[in-house]
Amino acid sequence: MPQDAHHDSGKQRSPRDVKSAASLLQKEARRILRRHAARIGEVAAEAIRASVAAIDTHRAAKDWVTLESDVEQLDELLQQHAAFARKSALREMIESVLFAFAVAMFLRSAFYEPFKIPSGSMKPTLREGDHIFVNKFRYGVQIPFTSTILAPDLVDGVGRGEVIVFRYPLDTSEDFIKRVIGLPGDSIRVDGGDIWIKRPDDESFEKVLRRALDEPCENTAGPCKLFEETIDGRTYMVRYMTDGEPRSDQRDRVLTVPPDHVLVFGDNRNESMDSLRWQAKVEAVSASRLLSMKDLRDLTSESVFSVSRSSEGVVAEDPLRDGVQYLANRRAPEHDLRLDLWRKPTLGVQAVFAGILEELGESERLTVRELADRDPSMGVLERDRTIEVGLSIDTLAVAQDDSGRTAVFTLEPSKAVFRLRCGASTCASAGSLATRIADVLRSYQRDHARPAREMLEQAPDIRYARHWRSRDLRRDRFLDARFLAPGANADSGSAQQIRLRAWRHPEEGAAVVRSAALRSVGATRDTAEALATQGGDLWRVADDQSITHVLVDATNDVVILLECGRRHCATRSDADTLLDTVRGRIPAAAADRRKLRSLLTPEDLPTAEAHSIRLPDQYEWERIALDATVRGGAHFVRLAVRLRPAEGLGAAIATWRNELAHGATASDGPTPGAWHSQTAAGGHQFVFGVAETKTAISLQCGVGLCPDLDTALALAKRVAAKATDETGFVDHAATRAQPYVPRGNIKGRAERIWLPTHRFWKEIR
Repeated sequence: MPQDAHHDSGKQRSPRDVKSAASLLQKEARRILRRHAARIGEVAAEAIRASVAAIDTHRAAKDWVTLESDVEQLDELLQQHAAFARKSALREMIESVLFAFAVAMFLRSAFYEPFKIPSGSMKPTLREGDHIFVNKFRYGVQIPFTSTILAPDLVDGVGRGEVIVFRYPLDTSEDFIKRVIGLPGDSIRVDGGDIWIKRPDDESFEKVLRRALDEPCENTAGPCKLFEETIDGRTYMVRYMTDGEPRSDQRDRVLTVPPDHVLVFGDNRNESMDSLRWQAKVEAVSASRLLSMKDLRDLTSESVFSVSRSSEGVVAEDPLRDGVQYLANRRAPEHDLRLDLWRKPTLGVQAVFAGILEELGESERLTVRELADRDPSMGVLERDRTIEVGLSIDTLAVAQDDSGRTAVFTLEPSKAVFRLRCGASTCASAGSLATRIADVLRSYQRDHARPAREMLEQAPDIRYARHWRSRDLRRDRFLDARFLAPGANADSGSAQQIRLRAWRHPEEGAAVVRSAALRSVGATRDTAEALATQGGDLWRVADDQSITHVLVDATNDVVILLECGRRHCATRSDADTLLDTVRGRIPAAAADRRKLRSLLTPEDLPTAEAHSIRLPDQYEWERIALDATVRGGAHFVRLAVRLRPAEGLGAAIATWRNELAHGATASDGPTPGAWHSQTAAGGHQFVFGVAETKTAISLQCGVGLCPDLDTALALAKRVAAKATDETGFVDHAATRAQPYVPRGNIKGRAERIWLPTHRFWKEIR
């Protein structure tokens, strides 16, 4: 007992005070005997032991008066014989404070900790300034001031959807609070406000459920919207801003969570410094600086490439590793699609149909059913649907050559003619052509006025350049002038009429127009009379009613169909004279659309009367052409680079060499000690090192870009030359995404929030 705590005989102590004093003195006496018995002496030590024993005896008997006397006796013995070893009041106070602080720190570090929300990144769940209670025992006891978890297997692991407090990976002196979205092994895809998760055992991504709420969203920075999100049975609210585009780091991004890490988002999705935004400054290697698109254009036969990061041989978390993949964008006519459509053609549906087939060459007449029956690989449902749609076709002809298939078909009720060209890969079978025909028909039948450019469905894995010719104004492209003999009418026979039809710059093809024009008057090139002409071709068809000329002026890109009735053109000389009049005006009409009407005027025919013909304002023909560009396939280059590998340059090269599927042979082509392998598809791969910068390199080139060893070797040598200078491909101040929270950085789960309006700690959702 301290010297100033002697018993005052004038005051009676309570049994509680006596017991407390006895315990403190006994503890102090035992400590002194244990440490200083030899210095005190045997006699004094024995007296102290006897006094301690007497206290135990009288305490057990609840003899408080005698016990108080024993306490005073022990205090005097300690003061007399061991004053040098007794603690002062100040020392006792300091030790008590330190002990209490240690206990508090242990509890705070290992079990529970209060936390104040520093920002609005977790709105609407948590607001700036809120006080929360963090359960640190939930994920295991953490040794204070370390990231070590004791017995982590004995407690529940971190769960998706839980709110956690953790040390910021880029600055562990800061504490962050976010919501767990991804666990180790998860792949998380983010695109704007949508999130998908592919768990380690899943084969595909599953979209996280999200439902818009009608609750008002409080925000001073702009309009926002609240949503209810559910993940693994946990439902909570998140907030998105609605006045702009998603952040660039939230657009179609996929992240795979490594072992012993988690991925976290803030509930205030557009305004949270979370996993999607974290960037760390690192020394990083850039594979694209060792092989550029200019190098590929210089050394290969292709000129247009697309580039992407390659995962082959690359560890995303290691900035000293990088990979790049180049895919050539090459024209692929075998995937092309083209659709021509004639609506109510002036020459007639069957004349246009026959004219197309004449220029197409050998073709086969059949039905959609017969076409589908030739492809046993078609599914029953697809076949039935295709045949059902194909029943609306009146005539169908199909031609095939090495580069693809062409279908020409008509719909008589709507007076439409279609020509569908399909590349050999897109329509590799008769069934695939039948399906394409059905797709076009469905689109047309939904809306007969729909533009042709909306009737072709593009393959999702092929890039197309779209070229279309919409329906021009008829007056700019076509002339239909009719003149009647005096007293005749529109129903009079052809002998009483003169009719001129002229096509100015016919993009559907002058040959097709020529053949269709001949068909419209009941002739073909085999039955019509071919006449000598300069700069084109000229055909004559004569009967007892009229003399008809079909002229193709290739020089001026004009086609003329001139029908002259016998009443005006009694002889061929009369018809030739009228044709010469028209031919002389063709150059002016070809150069100026406004002079198309001047090809034949009433002044040229004083004995005939002009008869107006009502025609649609738009020209009859239009086209959509999809020119396919295929990316990659056998036309690729993959480059993987490792700078200063930890296991050594030789070991890194040996690892890649052993992974070559078809073995490797020594090659000193790019650098001494290089290895070469030819792939199963015929391409080439080199593995080599650059000693000057301690860089390991793997280069693989597909057979499409590297059909021979020399091309692949030239690429490898170009890479090796650039890799000798580290400044050319190493960025010493680069930034890399560092989106994951190490398991050891997690301090605990946020479980409760103090809300004064609720008067209690409220559970955090």
